Formats: sequence, structure tokens, C-alpha cells
Amino acid sequence: MKTVPRKILLVLAALPALAAAQDFELDAPASATDPALDNVMRDLAERVVPVYQDDDSDRFLSNLAALQMVAGDPAAARVTRVTLQERLNSEANAPPAGRAVVYEIYTHARAIEATERVPFTTAYIKAFRDTFNRVDDFHAYELESWLTMPLERLEEPLQHELDALGGKSSIELGQALDLVRAWFAYEAYRSFGGLVPPLLEEDKEERYVIDEITIPVAKNATVAARLVRPTAASELGPLPTLLEFTLDRSRMDARAAAARGYASVLALARIAGDPASRPRAPFESDGDDARAVIDWIAQQPWSDGRVGMQGTGYGGFVAWSAAKRLPADDQRNHAELVLSLGLPTPRSARRQGGQRRRALAQD
Repeated sequence: MKTVPRKILLVLAALPALAAAQDFELDAPASATDPALDNVMRDLAERVVPVYQDDDSDRFLSNLAALQMVAGDPAAARVTRVTLQERLNSEANAPPAGRAVVYEIYTHARAIEATERVPFTTAYIKAFRDTFNRVDDFHAYELESWLTMPLERLEEPLQHELDALGGKSSIELGQALDLVRAWFAYEAYRSFGGLVPPLLEEDKEERYVIDEITIPVAKNATVAARLVRPTAASELGPLPTLLEFTLDRSRMDARAAAARGYASVLALARIAGDPASRPRAPFESDGDDARAVIDWIAQQPWSDGRVGMQGTGYGGFVAWSAAKRLPADDQRNHAELVLSLGLPTPRSARRQGGQRRRALAQD
């Protein structure tokens, strides 16, 4: 395990022994959206930074970075977050990156903004691309939910901390840290929220090949489907496929399987698709349709012949319906039908840093 850098340890050694018990004067507005809160939080962070200490090195670095950001020193916060990340990377049981990466991108962007004197938009685009160029498909997919978190979910804990003050004119260190962290998170998401959607869309276009296809399943009947494959599949060769049937494709994301290295097929049930292809009655031909799609998939050049089905609700019913009447020799031929309860990665679809190159926008 790596240790905290000597410079930080020297600073810690000079801190007052009773810093944890110190109170800080505070005249905070009552509302999280009050414009005056920005200056109030900066002033509070500036006073907390010199006296803050913690025996837990990881927590210390995480809180210190937030304090430095709120105090208006993004360059120092960037160094602190890099130190924290190096420590976490060296630990065998390091926690999932999750929101930490979101804050690393934001801190990096603010540091670029300050040192290179460029607009925040330009700085954030550069920091985002620098990070996502080093992230594999699976972790990039997981990061989307963190990056697109509604601002209201960050405003609520900030407002809670302000309400907890109850009109007090001073605040103890622990509560001050909670308030600073809540403000830091809120300010971060408020700053980059509008920049993220187009950047994620750009990243998605580079990571995946997405095709809208029509698959024949019976005489004069077809099924509409979305096929998603990782761009890296061209290097990996034919892939196993995960198939799912749904009644509403707008609520599903075929990339969930593709991010794990599968070819992903999300098929729209005939009863919910083109009226000309609808069966005489619901649930009558769904299993047959699924088997026809499986056979079609197994014959495609991007398929290695292995086809798994997954789904809950209607999707689970179709998987069961397809499996219960599967011909005995089907698994010995070109298609393999399994019921998928999870999404293990079939092979490495991860891309090492440096393999994905893009020009960094400067405006």
C-alpha cells in the first residue's frame, strides 16, 4: 500500500492537536439556490483547509480535495485527487470508482481552466475525453448513470445540511465537512450537467456499431430489432450474442450487453411492432419467433454461433417459450440457447489507454 506523500504528512504534523473540536463562524443563507452561498462556502473552506486532519488517509485526501476545490484552488485539488487515486489503485480491495471518476473529471477540468486560462466548457471537454479514452466499454457504460444524475438529487442533501444549521452562527468541523462536500457535489453537477449529454453521445458512437435491422421469422412476417456490437469486435472476431425480446424498446438499452463484449440484439415483439406482421393472438408465436431470430443470428458473420436469451417479465416468458420446445439437436448444431441470469463478460472487450485516439476540441 502506498503512503501519503511526505509533504502532506509534514503539514499534518503541524496541525493543532485539537483541530477536530474547532468551531467556525458561519452566516449561511437558508436556500441551496441562493447566489450568496458560493462566497459563503468559499470562505468556510478557506478557513477549514489549514486545520483539517484525519487519521484515515483515504478519507483525508477525499475531503481535502473537496475543500481545496470549494476554496478556489483546483490545481491543489487535482494533485490531491491524483494522490488518492494512486492509493486506491494500489489497494487489492479498492472500492468501485463510481462517482469518484465523475469528480476527478470535474476537478481536472477546473485545474485546466485555471492553469491554461480557457473557458470551462473547453476544459471540461478535454478532461472528459482524457478520462474516457482510458476507460473500457463496461466502465464507461456504468459511468453514464453517475454523470447524468439529476441535479435535484444533489440539491436535496445540500438543502438538508443547510436546514440542519437551524439558524446557528457557528458550525463544528464535522458538520462543516458535510456541508462542504454537499456544496462541492452540487456545484460540480450544476457546472457540467449541460455538457455531458453530447459528450456521451459522441463516445457511444465511437464505442459501438448500432444497426436497425429487420429479421424474417415467418411467412410474410418480420421482427424489428436493434443490433449493437462493440467497435472492438472487428479485432475480436465473431462474438457470442445476447438476445432479448421486449414490448417497448424505448425502455431498454441494448448496449448493456454490448458493453460486456457481446453482440446484443434487442427485438421488438411482433404484437408490438408492424401491424402487418402481427400474429393472430398475443403470446401464440413468440417462442417460434425467438427461435427464428436465433437461427438468423447464428448465420451472421459477426456471430460465433452461440446465442443466449435474457429477460424479465415478457422477455423472460419469450426465453422460456423458446427453450421449452427447442429441438434436441439444436445445441449440437449452430445455435446454443441459454437463459441468462447475469451478464458475464465472454471475452475482453476492454481497450487499453492509448488505443483510442481522438483530437481534443479546443473550443
